[in-house]
Formats: sequence, structure tokens, C-alpha cells
Amino acid sequence: MELYLKGDISAVADGLELVSKRLKIQLSTDGYPIQVKHQQGPLRVVNRSGQGEISFEKPVHFFRAIGLWLENYQKSSEFDITENPQFNMSGVMLDASRNAVPTVADVEKLLQHMAVMGLDTLMLYTEDTYEVKEYPYFGYMRGRYTFEELKACDEYAEKLGIEMIPCIQTLGHLREALKWNYASKIKDTDDILLVDEPQTYAFLESCLKAASEPFRTKRIHIGMDETFQLGLGKYLEKHGYENHIDLMNRHLQKVVSITDKLGLKPMIWSDMYFPLFAENSPYKDESGSIREEILEGIPDVELVYWNYYRKEQEVYERDFQKHKLLGSTPIFAGGAWTWNGLAPNYGKAIETTEAALAACKQEGIGEIFVTLWGDNGAETPFATAYPIMQLFAEHTYQKEVSIEKERWQSVLNFAVTGILPIL
Repeated sequence: MELYLKGDISAVADGLELVSKRLKIQLSTDGYPIQVKHQQGPLRVVNRSGQGEISFEKPVHFFRAIGLWLENYQKSSEFDITENPQFNMSGVMLDASRNAVPTVADVEKLLQHMAVMGLDTLMLYTEDTYEVKEYPYFGYMRGRYTFEELKACDEYAEKLGIEMIPCIQTLGHLREALKWNYASKIKDTDDILLVDEPQTYAFLESCLKAASEPFRTKRIHIGMDETFQLGLGKYLEKHGYENHIDLMNRHLQKVVSITDKLGLKPMIWSDMYFPLFAENSPYKDESGSIREEILEGIPDVELVYWNYYRKEQEVYERDFQKHKLLGSTPIFAGGAWTWNGLAPNYGKAIETTEAALAACKQEGIGEIFVTLWGDNGAETPFATAYPIMQLFAEHTYQKEVSIEKERWQSVLNFAVTGILPIL
């Protein structure tokens, strides 16, 4: 379809060139006229009396809007649709660490889909799949990204109004990175770093520099989840037993001192702090509140609460309230269930997403993203997660989302055809 976009499109011109082929549009002064307004306020698409109109605030809103306009134009000659973003950030985490590292071209394709959905953030999860020049065996033979490849992804995302955030690990989930001889003095167990060892923090500073330098953003996800054996390997032999909360806090403080030095704003997974919330927690005082010295030991980081399993909205609401006791509103991470076979578990993903995002809106959560994990060798093609990404997108722009059978079928078709539906 030929379109004539009138108005100021300078903020989206580069990105429009990237998505126009996917949307099957051409720009021409002879095309159908659409007045484009770049202004504060809600996203709006209109068509009446032979003229279209698009209003947007952020560049990524424009790309969602053009998709909405095109779809509705196929259905009706007149329409007027307004959408109000419900979250400050809504995005995707792509797992690039499970023996299937997406190429730059694949990342760019994902970014195109995200832009038309209106998702504004892509987190790239790389345990050891990025280069650290000081440690040549880090990521050796694992398909790691070069600095230039990561920078190219970031520049492509920027054109679409999408922020790319590096996601690494700075404590656990490092089995592949720590299997080489260079790591013998910095590992506690096979997949956990040795806390309090000076060489550990020299290693992490190199990792943090290498992971962050290709990207414009100052935000970085530094992991630290599921370190259940923390302090029970070489650390135990050297220092004796120490409670994992104390180890976590001390290690996190040292890592945050590095991110501060590099001018980065870190976030971590929150699960290793869950013992603080237990009813009979030893970390609580007589009034049932978490002890002040424990809270003071947690440095200034953003906490990411992940939950892909529960179908009850009240569970998420309760957990959000517990997280707020630690002093800030958490970020929420849901799941597309891309980690249990050749295809996602769509039923589980839909049920958990519906409950979780309703709770996010109820509890005032400002930032959300959906994880595309590739456990067990990344059997599930991540493109099959597009329908769940679309569901996250619809919740991002609408307070209430209803999933009707015929409309949901069109979303599933989107994963195959690339033709944008709306719920």
C-alpha cells in the first residue's frame, strides 16, 4: 500500500525504512494521506473522510500505530482508536546463552516485530556469549558476539526507538565460563564465582566493561539468580560456613561499586532474597519487619521479580507488596514458556501472563518484560513466542484485554505470516 505521511516524521524516518517492507508499505506523495503528529499524550490512529491521522509520543509508539492503522484500514473505512500506555517500559529478554546464539540478522528481525508491537526494550541475555578481551577463553567456541555485532544490534534498535539492555551473570549460572583453567582461582562451585576473592572482582570489572560498552544505555542486568550453592564450595573450605544472604549482600556491594565506577545502573533477579519474606524468617525483628541492618546491606539496585508459574493474580500482588518492603517497586519478568520442547506451552503462558499483568496494573508496577528462555539447548524457535509478546504488548497499551477465540487465532497466525493483528 502506498502512503503519504504528512507532518514531522524525522524521529521515525530511519526506523520506518527498516519496517516498511515487513508492513508492505511504500511512501509516496501519491499515496493515501496520513497526517502524523509527534506530540505528548496517548497513541491515536484515525481514518475518516479519506484521510488518516497518527498521533504518537515515543518513536516506538509510531511503529505500533502504523501497524494498527493498516490493520484497521483493511476492516473499515472509518475508525478512531486511542491507546494509553500502562507501563513505562515493556519489553523482551532474549536468551542467547543456551547453545543457540541468534545472529545479528535474527536479532534485527525480532526488533522489527517488537517495534510494530510497540515493545520498547530488548534485553540480550549473555552468560558467556560476548567477548572479554582480557579472558580469551571466556565464551570460547560458544558463538559469542563481537563488540561490533553487539554495537550493530544496538544501532538498529535505536532507529526503531527500542532500548537494548545487556544482561549478564556476575555470580552464578557461569558453568560454561568457569570450566577453563583461567577460572580455577575465582570459582566457588562449578557455576558460582568465589566471593571475597580479589581476582573475582578484577574478572567482573572486565566483564562489565565488555558487556556494557557496545550499548548506549547505562542500564545493565547483572543476574545473581538461583545461586543455591553459594558459599558451599571453595568458599566453605577457605572461610567456613556463612549465611548466603550475608554473602549475597557483600558480593553485591562489591559488584555495585564497580558498576558505580563505570557509570552503570544495575538490576538483579530478586529470588535469592526471598528468604527475607518467609513468615518465620530469622531476618525479621519482633514486630515481623525485616531487620534494618539487613535492608541497609542491600545496595542501590533495581530488583526484578520473575514468576512464570502461578495462575492466581493474588499471588503476584502479594509478592509485589513483599518486594516493596525492600524499599522500591520491582520490575516484573514473565515468561513465554519457550523452554519445554519444540513449541511453547501457549496455554500456560497465557494464563500466567493474564494473572501477572493484571496484578502489575493493580500494584502500580512500572516496568515489565517477557522472557524467552532457551533451556535444554534452545529447542523452541524464539519466533514462536511472538503471540505471547503480542499479549504483553496489548496489556501494555490497554487497561483491559479480552482474548476472543477468533482474534487469538489471528495472533497465532502472526507468528507464521508476520502480518500484524490486534487483540
